Amino acid sequence: MPAVVAVIPLYNHGATVLDVVRAVQAAGLDVIVVDDGSTDGGDHRVAEHFAQQSGGRIIRSGRNRGKAHALLVGMDAARTASASHALTVDADGQHDAGAIPRFLESIDGTPVLVLGDRRPLPSTYPLARLCGRTLSGLAVRAACGQSVGDAACGMRMYPIRETLDLRCVSGRYAWEEEAIIRLAWRGVRIRQVTIPVICRSRSVARSHYRFGRDWPEGIAILVLCVLMRVVGISGVWHASRDAKRQVLWPFVLSPAVVEATLLACFALAVGTSLAALAAACQLGPLALGASSAVVLIAAIRTCSPLAAAALGAAVGCFAAPLWAVVIVLLATATGLITIARQRDSAQLGNVAERRDLTPQPPEKLGV
Repeated sequence: MPAVVAVIPLYNHGATVLDVVRAVQAAGLDVIVVDDGSTDGGDHRVAEHFAQQSGGRIIRSGRNRGKAHALLVGMDAARTASASHALTVDADGQHDAGAIPRFLESIDGTPVLVLGDRRPLPSTYPLARLCGRTLSGLAVRAACGQSVGDAACGMRMYPIRETLDLRCVSGRYAWEEEAIIRLAWRGVRIRQVTIPVICRSRSVARSHYRFGRDWPEGIAILVLCVLMRVVGISGVWHASRDAKRQVLWPFVLSPAVVEATLLACFALAVGTSLAALAAACQLGPLALGASSAVVLIAAIRTCSPLAAAALGAAVGCFAAPLWAVVIVLLATATGLITIARQRDSAQLGNVAERRDLTPQPPEKLGV
């Protein structure tokens, strides 16, 4: 089995970090804690723990530089320790260390990114987090072409060498989602492991996510990655031929020209209808902006070229709403059929990938 080291970024979670460290060590992994400028004394507790017990070390950044910096520092130290993969676990105690064996079973001798997928979600799960999780998952799927159930989950297994070679733009929370996309562009396989949802009170597991700072950055990063995929920029990343085929325009590379034409018509019809509706209602720039946003989402979700969506929006400004409704009904019918076929194919691919995660008896694993 490839060598794995756990990396725990720490920032003012002194009340929970020791429990997390002990649980990870009990699972048989060495631990690297990277303190990102804590002021609550948690770093001192960790240092005292490692002074009394082997199997871990703490690295201090000195000041707060963001979660991405802490993760990369920890992975660099893990690479120095000859590890091939790094299991990242948050210090707030909201990740179940009992899932670690399933992560270890999911890797082999090739670069694999294993993501935690928190399920099932309780009825008390915060609505804001659910919306953010859903939107980020859609954006990641649009950018890399792979379905990701929980793009924001911090419990995951990174291939160290490939991750350290990335040139990401983000330096804080958005880095985790950007890393998924860029690793997929490089041809790294993505697997997912279901882990339980653990919700703790804010007084114990306080989030350091800042909406005014981290949310705009996350949106900007995801939009950038999606645009890079839609435009099909080459030379920005190193990827295999198959990976490049996934990020370039599907209607250029796919032999199913008819299917791609239906998708373009669908985006055109959506743009025409929304823009015509906004013009008819005389709602002004706000409605046109909302229409443009919906057109963009529709184009991404259907893998249609943005040129078709933009043309549809432009034509819609001058088309009669009645004609727009007729067009959208016809094109939506054909477009939805195509989308359904694509989803069926994607689900079959996900099932085949998840079969690799089925626990095997020890004799089959070579233990």
